[in-house]
This record gives sequence, structure tokens and C-alpha cells, in this order.
Amino acid sequence: MSEPPSALELPPFRPLHPGAQASTVRRATADDALAIALIVDQAGDGLELWYWLNSRPRGQSPFDFGMDLIRNDPGVFYHYSNCYLVELDGKIAGGAMGHRARPRWTPESLATLLSGMPEAARALVEIESRVTDGWQMMAGAVFRPYRGLKLGAALVDLSWQLALASGEKWASLVVDSENERAFKTYRDFGFKEVARSPKLPYPGSPTVGSEWVLCRIELPGASTSA
Repeated sequence: MSEPPSALELPPFRPLHPGAQASTVRRATADDALAIALIVDQAGDGLELWYWLNSRPRGQSPFDFGMDLIRNDPGVFYHYSNCYLVELDGKIAGGAMGHRARPRWTPESLATLLSGMPEAARALVEIESRVTDGWQMMAGAVFRPYRGLKLGAALVDLSWQLALASGEKWASLVVDSENERAFKTYRDFGFKEVARSPKLPYPGSPTVGSEWVLCRIELPGASTSA
């Protein structure tokens, strides 16, 4: 099975507002660690930042810890090799990330991992651990100065292109049930709800009482019997 396409093989993005001289999508590099950290923090409503804060070595800032993972740990979903960035006029405006899902833990190793996590993080990791095949769409976000330019729709389209190019049978994602706009977009796209897990509160969490919703779609041309 071939690797997902490089950015050069993706359809070019057209300028999305009159002042944009160039609009491109490219693969991230290790040098983009700060931008990726900001995307992960924004997309996760601060949950990953809270994890970094509680996991960092003494004396290291949470963002520096997260950036170290982005540069050096291929096991995290936000490793730079899984990330694509959208640029307007040569400046990073946002990005999206995804990867091929594979069984990452045995029941025993997953239980050990979850037992050492804060409860709020545990709920998200548990539902994500149910995805063991297909293409997994992960975090995506547009930076505030670039909102209103339809870049969010462009990122969904980019994630879809990567899923189709992966050669996998399925694509999956996890969405916050209270993110009604995104949830509706995915449902209209054809994603079906598979499972839910409570989104437990954590310091700085913007919502209380919502749920993480795992959604899945069969990719065009795939056969579940194959």
C-alpha cells in the first residue's frame, strides 16, 4: 500500500481572498513544530496542552515539551510527518493531520496506559483506541486571523483527499458533540456515529457535559468484504 501523497501531488489551493498572492498546502517539517503545537492546542480545546503541562520534565515549558514530541516521537498522532499546513501569502494559516490507524496496544498495555492518565484525557484516548484500521483524521484548525476565508472547509477537503489517497477502506474521526457545525458537516458528508464517550472537564475546558463522538465512513471504491 502506497504512502499518502506529498503536498506536491495534491490539487493546488486557489487564493481564497483578494489579497492572497499565493495559497498552498505542504507537508510539515520538524521546523514547523510551534505551528503544529498551536494547531493541536486549538483543535483539542486545550486538552493536549493540559497533558503537556502535567507530563513535562521539571523546568521545561508545556509547549517546549509538546514541540519535542512533535519533532521526535513518531508514535504521537501530531508528529510532524502526519501534518499538512495551509499557507496564505507564505504564512501558515492552519493545518490538518491524519495517519493510517493500526492496533497500537494490547488490552493489557492499554489498561496500563489509561491507568496512568488523568481521567479527562483517558476518556478521549479510550475512544480513539477503538480505531484499529483505516485512515484516521485527527486534529485540524485555522488560526484566528484567517477565519472566515473558508479554510475550514478546505481542511476538511484536504483530509478527505488524504483518506482517499491512502488506499484504506475506512476513514474515522472523533468530534465534540457540542461542536454542532463540525458535527453536522461530517454527518452531511456521510460519516456515521459509532461510539460516544463523556468529555470530562479539565482545567480550562470550554464545555461541560458534552461527549466525544467517534464517526466512521466507508471510502468510495472500498469493499468491506475484501
